[in-house]
Amino acid sequence: MSVYHFYCTRTALLSFLANIIIQCASGAPQQDSLLCGIPKINQTDLIIRGKDTTPGEWPWHVAIYHRIYYSNKYVCGGTLITESFVLTAAHCVQKKKLPISVKLIFVRMGAYDLSEWHSKEQQHSIQRIHVPENPTHHRLTCDIALLELSTVVEFNEYIQPACLIEKLDLTGEYGLAIGWGLSENDEATYRLKNVLMPVVSAIRCLESDRLFFGHTLTEDVFCAGYTNGTAVCNGDSGGGLFFQQGNAWFIGGIVSFSQYEPNSNRCNPHGYGAFMKVFSYLHWIKEITHYEHHTDEDATRGDDRREGNFVSYFPKYCGVTKRERLADNTTFFQWPWIAQVVEKRNETDTFCSGSLINSRYVLTSATCALYKPYRVILGMHQCETSYNRCQPPVQQYFIKSILVHQEFNRLALKNDIALIRLTRDVQFEDHIQPVCLPVTPKLRQSRHPKYSVSVFSDGRYHQNSTLSEQSRSECQKRNATLDYRQLCMASGGFYKGNNGAPLGYVDYLGGPRFIQFGIASYPASTDMNFGPTVFTKVAAYINWIVENTNKNVW
Repeated sequence: MSVYHFYCTRTALLSFLANIIIQCASGAPQQDSLLCGIPKINQTDLIIRGKDTTPGEWPWHVAIYHRIYYSNKYVCGGTLITESFVLTAAHCVQKKKLPISVKLIFVRMGAYDLSEWHSKEQQHSIQRIHVPENPTHHRLTCDIALLELSTVVEFNEYIQPACLIEKLDLTGEYGLAIGWGLSENDEATYRLKNVLMPVVSAIRCLESDRLFFGHTLTEDVFCAGYTNGTAVCNGDSGGGLFFQQGNAWFIGGIVSFSQYEPNSNRCNPHGYGAFMKVFSYLHWIKEITHYEHHTDEDATRGDDRREGNFVSYFPKYCGVTKRERLADNTTFFQWPWIAQVVEKRNETDTFCSGSLINSRYVLTSATCALYKPYRVILGMHQCETSYNRCQPPVQQYFIKSILVHQEFNRLALKNDIALIRLTRDVQFEDHIQPVCLPVTPKLRQSRHPKYSVSVFSDGRYHQNSTLSEQSRSECQKRNATLDYRQLCMASGGFYKGNNGAPLGYVDYLGGPRFIQFGIASYPASTDMNFGPTVFTKVAAYINWIVENTNKNVW
């Protein structure tokens, strides 16, 4: 967590430098010389003169509620950034300056008018609250939090995630703030409003009120707004300041604090608002959420691991098949990456599935690895009674070691992923080739109408099924609690040997390639023939795969 200490311990230094800058610029002595220590700062829990939005215009903006006895109270805004995480301000998840219990907070998504409820809205409880370490324990530093939802969001036209900005300095740019805060008449705005405001320099912000901002403005905070009565206000806290890049909107700041009017608990509409700088916390956000920014860069430009592009870490010629259509009847060479993982149970060979991802590794599920498989068969298509009757000849490899994900939960079947390291390199042939993985940000964000899964039925017959993605609620209705690292697919029949099977689709990676997006995990219903199936989402584990297939030590 040392990186977070680095983020959150610069307040005093920047405040000191800020005072020097103002003093040198004005040539005048400090006006607060009579004050000792740190003065009491009147910060508001924070859109003044904003305009009404339209339903669905800002589908990532969420309302955060606190449960107070037998009623629910709107307290803050937030921004949906993935299907499982909401970004907001840390003080929005506090009650009387103490952390609030997850049982006393929930979020409302897809809302436009808080006084009404429509059918496309969703309400989600909170599983966990994440905040960065704040060694200063000052309320106005590190004012950022992530709400991990208990259930996965179902995106619709009123509910969509926002992008995270990748730009350090936003000074001079115009952003849109969104919220249900107080209006210019000091009245609660039930309808969502937005307001356009410029980001001002730190010097300009400090000059507007050195006594206030001199002790609160850090390099992780920026100011935005006007001094003419257009401002963020009470109730806007936790919401985002959004910037348009191309056709997409990026959250660049989180409404954190502003000043009170004298002798009032109301925000001062004639002062700038302070926003937490999202860019300063990108590493922390991505580490927790596994968020990956969607870019349009060509996947063939080469590897840049810092940008999440792992093309060069895997075989260049992957996912190439003789036939690329999705069909129920397979042919030789059609799925040359399918691996049959052989386990020994009670002196009898049993089987599960996997996929060849390079010359030394097979990707499978952690549940497939539970019974200590000892060999892998590649190049199998269809056998009648013995491996010798498969056409063309198969290759068999013994297993050197198995790496199960360190957070695999056998009971909940979360993080159900494992890597098998073979004792020797695989010899690629027409019927034995590696599959492609979602190695670029664009592939990891892609969604497809249908997917293909290839399995071994009864350990002998290679079959293929075409599946469509189900809404997560279908799996959750059947008591399968999914998180953002899992996929829910319509029934294709979950048979013996399916576990660990690759789910994929033909996408573009320097040409049409079969990309593996999922790993068969478990049936979401006791009815394995007709119920949906849960798959582990490969995109959520690409960093783990890259890291462990390049160690060559286990």
